[in-house]
Amino acid sequence: MKAEARNKIEENHLFSRLFKRLLYALTAMKRSKQKLSKARIALTDMKEARRLYRKLGKNPLFLNRWIFISFYSMQANQKFDTIVVGLGAMGSATLLQLAQKGIKVLGIDQFRPPHIQGSTHGGSRVTRQAYYEDPAYVPLLIRSYELWEDIGQKSGKTLFRQTGGLMMSDEAGEIAQRSLAAAQAYDLPHTYLSHRQLREQFPMFNTAPGTEGLLEHRAGMLDPEACVEAQLTLAEAAGATCRFGEKMMNWEASAQGVLVDTDQGRYQAEKLVLSLGPWAMNMAEALGVPLHIDRIAQFFLQPIGPISTYAPDRFPLFLWIVEKDLGYYGFPAVDGPKGGLKLSFYPYGDHPVRQLCTAESIDREISAKDEADIRHYTQTFMPDLNGEVVRTLTCMHTNSPDYHPVIGLHPQHDQVALAFGFSGHGFKFSNVVGELLADLILGGASSWELDLFSPGRFTNQPV
Repeated sequence: MKAEARNKIEENHLFSRLFKRLLYALTAMKRSKQKLSKARIALTDMKEARRLYRKLGKNPLFLNRWIFISFYSMQANQKFDTIVVGLGAMGSATLLQLAQKGIKVLGIDQFRPPHIQGSTHGGSRVTRQAYYEDPAYVPLLIRSYELWEDIGQKSGKTLFRQTGGLMMSDEAGEIAQRSLAAAQAYDLPHTYLSHRQLREQFPMFNTAPGTEGLLEHRAGMLDPEACVEAQLTLAEAAGATCRFGEKMMNWEASAQGVLVDTDQGRYQAEKLVLSLGPWAMNMAEALGVPLHIDRIAQFFLQPIGPISTYAPDRFPLFLWIVEKDLGYYGFPAVDGPKGGLKLSFYPYGDHPVRQLCTAESIDREISAKDEADIRHYTQTFMPDLNGEVVRTLTCMHTNSPDYHPVIGLHPQHDQVALAFGFSGHGFKFSNVVGELLADLILGGASSWELDLFSPGRFTNQPV
């Protein structure tokens, strides 16, 4: 009995070792010495397995049959209804929406989201509804609030904090007036503030005569890491499969469906969703959509005076067009008495603060110029905030030519949906983008009006 037990343990150990090494080699093998060496190891394991099988008094033909069944069973498991590549803001939302519809869906990301490599980190993102960019966004944003509440309740996470949002500009900047127009058109709770009222209600802003503001009462902060994590957790609970730390190398679309090759294997599906963030640059250029990626340096500065002045019940998040092509923005103090306030820029055009990069070339170290820039504008416009640096980080804004995102079906492959170029303002409605992409990839259309986001709008391609 003891010998039989030892044989069984040895057999189980053999199966485990063989299964892991052999199937990895067979599915991940590429034309490289490293992967070929793994295949040679796997073949050596097969020979060793047959030797041990004979030693155990068993017919090695049964082992061959086991390998064949296991391999093709594993291959069948590599087939999905839909694959989503890129599991940041848009991808995690799409994965959740598809999984909730009962779709057999695979999500792939080269990192482990939420992570700090792209555009979805830093503890806070603005959300608002009085959208100065275009009133067409407002219905999407109203829907996004409903979805964030639902996701928060299902996940048990706090995703949203209402702080109010103050949009400021002089008459040339226009964002206050355009925000006011959107608020009035959709009857959103708001207060218009003249320069005098701004000075009285928010004296910490050093506003020049002619500056005006729109205070949107329902605006607030989203926690981007918590949002992504909640959606991925709910998606997996609904049946989605996730592959983290796996990089897409190539994809192909044909009448038979799609193939996605990663650095670890090949996957098949009927449909594909690509939400690649700043890694979409090459794909976008091939579609005639040039992207420009901004490196954004973010600072958490400690106020010189009492931090309680900037508590979220006293101080709203803000976006202020302080000069041509430069937005200066910040959040209330939500990280405790020593956490500081988060401040940064939205630079445009040829403004000297602007720094272009790629996902591969971004410098993630904060430079002396970065600090000099934030201190110059903080000293000029919010001098009480120009205290010590608590912490810093960098992220990226992936900008389309017109600063509106690209959402739609691929012009040449209607089984492939695209989402990229969200231009630094997409996170707030990323959950709705998940709904849009799920509708597009499953039914070829959406109930939302998507002309503003059409992939063909830059080249007049039919979509």
